[in-house]
Amino acid sequence: MSLLKDPPQSVIAPAKTGSGLFRAFWRWHFYASFIVIPTVLVLAVTGLVYLLRFQIEPAVHQDLVRVSVPADPVFVAYDEQLAAVAAARPDDTVVSMAEPAAPEHSTRFRSRNRWPPR
Repeated sequence: MSLLKDPPQSVIAPAKTGSGLFRAFWRWHFYASFIVIPTVLVLAVTGLVYLLRFQIEPAVHQDLVRVSVPADPVFVAYDEQLAAVAAARPDDTVVSMAEPAAPEHSTRFRSRNRWPPR
């Protein structure tokens, strides 16, 4: 008896014959990921921007949020500030006002644009 003898034929597994549905499923799954993954990334980034908008806004609009404080500050009533906003943007409707959080911050007015403009 030889040690290099070929194994019996019953030990070798026969080749699988199938319709390939499993491979087709995973191939289409791979192709679909090219559409789904960018969509999920866009949704994640825009959601993150929406979540952090109050931290991002002061950095983006620093020239509007911070004002220089004079040595002898003059306080302007909120009604006068609202009148100045209404005069500067007559087609907008002021929907909210936020008081300054610090002496060097400005008063924030939020407005809603009228569309279509008159």
